[in-house]
Amino acid sequence: MKKNKNVFKPSGSFDTYIEGPILITSVSGSWNLEMHLQSRIQAQPLIEMLETTGQPWAVIVQFADTMLTNPEVLLAGRNAVVEMIPKTNLMALAWVTSENIIGYPLLVPRYKEVYKDVLKSDFFTNIEDAKIWLKGLISEKKINHGGH
Repeated sequence: MKKNKNVFKPSGSFDTYIEGPILITSVSGSWNLEMHLQSRIQAQPLIEMLETTGQPWAVIVQFADTMLTNPEVLLAGRNAVVEMIPKTNLMALAWVTSENIIGYPLLVPRYKEVYKDVLKSDFFTNIEDAKIWLKGLISEKKINHGGH
């Protein structure tokens, strides 16, 4: 008996850009694993640009409308960071979302566990607070390690 292989199209959308030492990704919709893979591919050239500075950098993930996603997507994100840390100057990640967003009370504890013991991360309700926190961490690392 022949089985059909399930092929899924990416679900959700994103916009990724660099602002100083921060890679910012705005996400919308419920992500699936295929969308996670697409976002990694599209973010790679930006990560390479950040790496050419030789300086520490960070990530902001801003949710537009929902935090709902498949647990496989969170695991894939964790695995990507675990793989990336020894090869890059990535030092922290900030999640940004409104407390009124779909899934917030249920999923914040789950998201807080994603990078536990792997990468410093925290939640913010506005992007400016996230930028201040990340820039402070980056400045502290530069001072403590002479920029490396």
